[in-house]
Amino acid sequence: MVSILRHDVRKHIGAPLLLLATIYILFSIVERQGNSDSYEVFVLRMLTEHYLMIYCMTPIFLLSIFRNLEEDTPFLLVRCRNFTRYFYTKWLAISIYAILFVLLQIIIVVIIGIGLPHGNVYPVNSSAENELFHYFVSIFSTPIMATISSSVYMMVGLAFVGVSILTIFHFFDRRVVTVLVLLAYGIMAISIKIPALGFLPFITMNRYIILHHNFMENGVLWSVAGMIVLLSVQISCIRLVWYRKLSPSWNITRKGLFFYYAQALWTRKIILLLCGIVGILTIWKVMNGTEESLQDYILRFFYGQEIGKFHLLSFLEQLIYYGTPLYLLALFIETWCTDDNLPVFIRIKQKMKWLFAIVANGLIFQIIYISLTFALLFICGLLTNKTWTAHTIQISESIQVSIWPIFIYLKIMEFSVLFLTFFLLFIWLKNVTASYLIVMATHALNIVPNALFSNNPTGLGTIARLQILEGSAGIPMSKAFTVLMLGFILLLVFISRSYKRFFN
Repeated sequence: MVSILRHDVRKHIGAPLLLLATIYILFSIVERQGNSDSYEVFVLRMLTEHYLMIYCMTPIFLLSIFRNLEEDTPFLLVRCRNFTRYFYTKWLAISIYAILFVLLQIIIVVIIGIGLPHGNVYPVNSSAENELFHYFVSIFSTPIMATISSSVYMMVGLAFVGVSILTIFHFFDRRVVTVLVLLAYGIMAISIKIPALGFLPFITMNRYIILHHNFMENGVLWSVAGMIVLLSVQISCIRLVWYRKLSPSWNITRKGLFFYYAQALWTRKIILLLCGIVGILTIWKVMNGTEESLQDYILRFFYGQEIGKFHLLSFLEQLIYYGTPLYLLALFIETWCTDDNLPVFIRIKQKMKWLFAIVANGLIFQIIYISLTFALLFICGLLTNKTWTAHTIQISESIQVSIWPIFIYLKIMEFSVLFLTFFLLFIWLKNVTASYLIVMATHALNIVPNALFSNNPTGLGTIARLQILEGSAGIPMSKAFTVLMLGFILLLVFISRSYKRFFN
């Protein structure tokens, strides 16, 4: 067992620790220059900088654990008479690595801080950068006590996270571990912008690693209880059902016309085009607005144009954003819904299956496009250090809480209506180009200064067309929902009654 422990500890020590040391040295040197804090306060500040912990320390630790996950070889298992003791040895190796991981940070910060004046007291000023110390003052008497407590808690938390990853990998497989780790880390990263996520017990990884993220009523108690309960569950599983593999089956039967078209639609080229276009638009918008919150950024991205107003740059941005998914679907239909695919149509026993496959893939395409947009907007907001709660654009107080789920739904409905309109025109005209141009031309109707076009589904899900901002002349969100829902239902009815024209 000693040789296994030594081997497992050594395999974790390598490039990740070197990367961690390099980043911490550079960051500490930069913060050290012109620093007026005392030595003890500087060490505490460096070891509790949550941006550094979340975006540097935690990913490196997760990477070092993940890269060393490997299946137990039969030869090694045969040599170990007791599997439980063997697995506990692997747990101990990860725990030792977690301690070394934190000690490396402490050593670097302690060395870099040499030369600063000593003073084991908290700063008395109330600047924004010292806001965290207001919480430490009420709990720990001195910065040294806060540093020791935060460091020990971090060691225990990282050990618990590493042990949990190893246990999940033992019972499941690498894909399950990847999904769970990415989900947990995503919640951890987002919690900086949405503090409510960071306060959730049990499922938020930052609560197990960062002590000051537990500074709420009974926060530490909840986190420690969560670690004890989850660790007890893992111990029970290792002792009782260690020999079972619980990996789900990934071999999903992908038969039928829907999956046939889905494979043709979701090619690498189309995925790269979607990510590229949306990425360029989000970066373009974030470059034009610096001192704004994440809410302001999203509202500005989806602002659009008011009825009767024309701004060339905004109009072109809308054409690109709305036209991209429709253009890709038009290319797909032109390639896979022509006479060249006659053998496929002949093999279809029920033509309704063809209709379902095309419509379902098109609607899912719109949902993923909107989801990708909001994901990239959020990532850009995180990278540019935008806050979530404070905003300069005034949102109507009556709908402030529920605006975002409703707005996302309206965007999905708006894009779905445009796709169904295009598909209906394609069935009638049997011409992809003409159908695409007609749908895109409906954007020009919003330039006409006529109240009749206020209910035009094209652009109806933009901020300028809705009563979201204070003093807005747009239509209520309930009315927009009604218009889009009625349009969606009517288009489905027309398509279901007209699709046979395509085969004539």
